[in-house]
Parts: sequence; structure tokens; C-alpha cells
Amino acid sequence: MKYETIHNLTLPKIGFGTWKVGGESSADPTTDSISMAALQSALEIGYTHFDTAEMYASGHTEELLGKVIRSSQVKREALFITSKVLPDHLKHDDVLKSCENSLRRPQNGLP
Repeated sequence: MKYETIHNLTLPKIGFGTWKVGGESSADPTTDSISMAALQSALEIGYTHFDTAEMYASGHTEELLGKVIRSSQVKREALFITSKVLPDHLKHDDVLKSCENSLRRPQNGLP
């Protein structure tokens, strides 16, 4: 994997996009097994950057990513995870709330 350092932050040049993992605009649990297999495969072949958003499958994507990371041998500190907020959540307090929800969501997705 190739990395780039920007302002003392080293990040992978290539990330794994998660749009449609776990559904599209809403959660689709019927795709969970294939979605989790895709995320697990990405970890196994060396992806360390995962790009997600609160709107992907209404947050279900973040839940699945959390489950896969917890079940893997990869340390969370070795991963670079980005998420995006909805345009309606761009006010200061709404951004903070969206970020808190994104951080909490993988824990809510515990089996």
C-alpha cells in the first residue's frame, strides 16, 4: 500500500468505498453477509482506509464496518476511517452530533 503524508498525517492513497454496503439509502439486512464478506476481504488484502457516510444505508454501513473490524485481527489504530455528514447536518452542533453518532453506531451494531 502506498501512503502520503499531509500536514504530519500519513494516510493510504487508496481507500475502500462503502456505498451500497449494507443497502443504499436505507438498510437492507439481506445483503449483510455479502457486505461483510466484501469488507473482510478488503481488510485481508491490505486496505486500511475505509470511506463511509452516515447516509449510507441509514448508518447500517458504519455498523457493519464496526462488526467486521471487531471480528478481525486488525487493530483499530492501524485503520483510517472517514465518514461524511448529510448536507442538512452542516450546522456546528449538527456536525458534532453526526460525528458522535457515527462513532457510536458501530458499537450499536454488536451482534
